[in-house]
Amino acid sequence: MDAIRERLRRLELLVGEPQVEDAADNLTARLEDLVAGVTVIQNSHNELLGKTDERFKQVTLDMISFTDELRKSVEDISLLKRVLHGGPSRAEGASSKFRVPEPKQFSGKRDAKELENFLWDMELYFQATRVPEEEKVSITSMYLAGDAKLW
Repeated sequence: MDAIRERLRRLELLVGEPQVEDAADNLTARLEDLVAGVTVIQNSHNELLGKTDERFKQVTLDMISFTDELRKSVEDISLLKRVLHGGPSRAEGASSKFRVPEPKQFSGKRDAKELENFLWDMELYFQATRVPEEEKVSITSMYLAGDAKLW
């Protein structure tokens, strides 16, 4: 053990005594530099996260908007296909499983009950066939006969 101590003493004479204060100051300065660097990186990271979050929200809103537009386009295409293929053009559609009987002609007879029945039958016919309002008068005139056509 004495030999080791003697060698250590000679080594200290050759190299010199360790500089503990300089090493501590050097470590403190390096640690402060590292802390400053980490702070800069952390601030950049937080800023990038904020920008990413804003962009994600914008993309989400754009996707919702595009989805709504796509849904409307699909509905329009479906409606156009139905019209093109002779199907019902209204959104609720008409059932083609039953046949609507046509109303009887009105000859112009001066009977209030017969006139009321004719008007009632025409209205039911229009509802069942979903005739647009602007076409009702011209269609009704096709069911008039005799003196009633002259009105």
